[in-house]
Amino acid sequence: MAARDRRVGGFTHDVVSDAQVEALIERGAFIVVGDDLIPDDTPVVSLLITRFTLKAFSASSSPSELAGYLGWTEEAVLAAVAERRLYAVEVLGQTRLPGWQFPGRGPGIVLPGLARVLEIVPAEWPPEIIEAFMTSPQARLATEAGRVTPIEWLLAGQDVEAVVSLIINRTWGS
Repeated sequence: MAARDRRVGGFTHDVVSDAQVEALIERGAFIVVGDDLIPDDTPVVSLLITRFTLKAFSASSSPSELAGYLGWTEEAVLAAVAERRLYAVEVLGQTRLPGWQFPGRGPGIVLPGLARVLEIVPAEWPPEIIEAFMTSPQARLATEAGRVTPIEWLLAGQDVEAVVSLIINRTWGS
């Protein structure tokens, strides 16, 4: 398929790949606007999903995509999700694994301590809360550089139990 112009609110954004746009069209989340073509005959795609859903889709990987990154099989990725060693969400009917769990320090690297954190995360926390917790600086997680996120804390080799304590004692965000 030819590359599609992706527009949100009339502005072009490069937040999703062509393959992701195709998947979103297949799921009914995007629609191709009839005869509205940009000068090179590329159809315009109109956004019909929330910003969080778009972010959740574009900042995540499918189990098969992640299997390649981790050097695992897709079945091993899904088993890790079932065992709460990896975190997955459903976005537009697809299983997606948020990218914040994979710090980009090389293929196969998973956030240290993630399985322990996932053991403690309350089942009622929606994906937005889990992401906000993991990506927001916490007053009780401080290094010489100041307050850090749970992700930064764990990547620095700090004690995972400090992150777990924030969840158990409900003291995160303060």
